[in-house]
Amino acid sequence: MTKNIRTVNTGRVAMDIAAPAKQAKKGVKLLPNGKVDVEYMRAKDNELVTGIFRYHELSGGCLEFVFRKYKGDPVDKYSLVDGQVYTLPLGVAKHLNSNCAYPQYEYIKGEAGVTRVQTFGQNMFMQITSWVRRCSFQSLDLTDEQELEPKSEIVLVEAI
Repeated sequence: MTKNIRTVNTGRVAMDIAAPAKQAKKGVKLLPNGKVDVEYMRAKDNELVTGIFRYHELSGGCLEFVFRKYKGDPVDKYSLVDGQVYTLPLGVAKHLNSNCAYPQYEYIKGEAGVTRVQTFGQNMFMQITSWVRRCSFQSLDLTDEQELEPKSEIVLVEAI
């Protein structure tokens, strides 16, 4: 008996449909039962990487923050100075490169024929045009971790 097959009655014919296999995101390991292997990810995020901390908001400044990613881990306090070399856990380095940015919004003139909520004047819409990096961590280790590269995605947000 296979667990991935379910019977669907379409009204005329009952057929068996195989459920698609669960796909893991990049860097995520799944257990045989399909659940995320948290212990593997915790061990991966605790690997140490060496790199330079860059504080883009305040050149030469100091950034202090606390960090805990997984339930049961201790809360660690970090104090990082711009331009200094640090050895940090991989999870903290990923956090500095992916979560430390804020969006910049601008009014954009809308295209003709597109129906959107117009709250900022004639065909004017507010949306995110760029992300401003607050800080980053430049790895000095030769790793193949793509998560250490700062993200440069632009996300479209419309005001209603």
